[in-house]
Amino acid sequence: MALRLLAGRAYSEQELRIKLLQRGYASYDVNCVVMELRERGYLDDAALCRFLLDKYRRAGKYGKQAIFSKLRQRGLPAKIVDEAAVSFDYYEEWEYAVKLIRRRFGEDYSDSTAIIRYLGAKGFSRAAILQALRHVLQNTDF
Repeated sequence: MALRLLAGRAYSEQELRIKLLQRGYASYDVNCVVMELRERGYLDDAALCRFLLDKYRRAGKYGKQAIFSKLRQRGLPAKIVDEAAVSFDYYEEWEYAVKLIRRRFGEDYSDSTAIIRYLGAKGFSRAAILQALRHVLQNTDF
């Protein structure tokens, strides 16, 4: 059953445990299966974290805070998520914020409050929001 689940998509160890427990498997059996899958390399939370981080970054729709929230929601351990945070580049975050502002607001940047709320809801840091807003208001080429 666990292999069939993993064939469909990648799961974190916690997600797989929950799925198997919900399907009625005993806790001891679930722990044994998860340990065996980890040893064989079918479950790797660190690799899954790197993959998802790269996926969310390439999508360019979310800020750092939203991305790490999504990673924690997937049941990835805090230690692994914190290690991934080190690789997140501040420049890259405000760069994505500029693209979102242009996509959402076109050339009308008159309502700064709406832009700040929008980017805040997307999980961008305050520093990235202010830098992106400053950038589009100066209307420099990107």
